[in-house]
Amino acid sequence: MRAYEREYLQSDIVQMAHHGQGGVAQNVYQAIAPSVCLWPSPDWVFDDWNNDLQTMTVRQWMVDMGIEYHYVTGSGMTQSIILPAEIDSLQRLDVAPDK
Repeated sequence: MRAYEREYLQSDIVQMAHHGQGGVAQNVYQAIAPSVCLWPSPDWVFDDWNNDLQTMTVRQWMVDMGIEYHYVTGSGMTQSIILPAEIDSLQRLDVAPDK
């Protein structure tokens, strides 16, 4: 068996590739099927201040996938999740591009 087959990618939590502004295609996140996204992204990347990144597209993918739990480290704070986590008890964050 190949380790990169779809069923081996599934995880409750994913760290967004390349600070959430590209790095992998949407089908990779769909294969992972996370409930929680970790965004190690400074504000200028997460909000695409220069309008030259893919962050808004990736954020829309997460909205389209129905993912409600996001932790963004560049939004002026450090966030933590204590594992194992009861996902439904985590704080929800709307990452829709128009937010």
